[in-house]
Amino acid sequence: MADKSNLIDACQCTLPEKQCVPSNYPLLSENENRLLSICVSVSLNAIADINESVTIQNVTSFIIDQEGGLAVTYISPTYKSPLVNLVSEGGSALSISTELISAFFLEPASVNA
Repeated sequence: MADKSNLIDACQCTLPEKQCVPSNYPLLSENENRLLSICVSVSLNAIADINESVTIQNVTSFIIDQEGGLAVTYISPTYKSPLVNLVSEGGSALSISTELISAFFLEPASVNA
């Protein structure tokens, strides 16, 4: 049986183009009011390996955390933050957009959550 653990690709991306941004893309802290957008898609390489159809039906978890500090759950099985916008692309892809809360731009030691 083929490995099904890597069926999904995700990256920080630009909208509406849905293009993954390079690792040297400007940090969010330099553009605090900019939306954070994540593009999620079915991995074409993984699908070819398992020879099955895969559809993205929903997002059950979306958590943004700061190393060693603040973590915010934007989507869980029972909750979807009003700060999140999900746009489906017919089951093969979707985008998640949100504005980060200002606490992410404070020094981690100063954040009490």
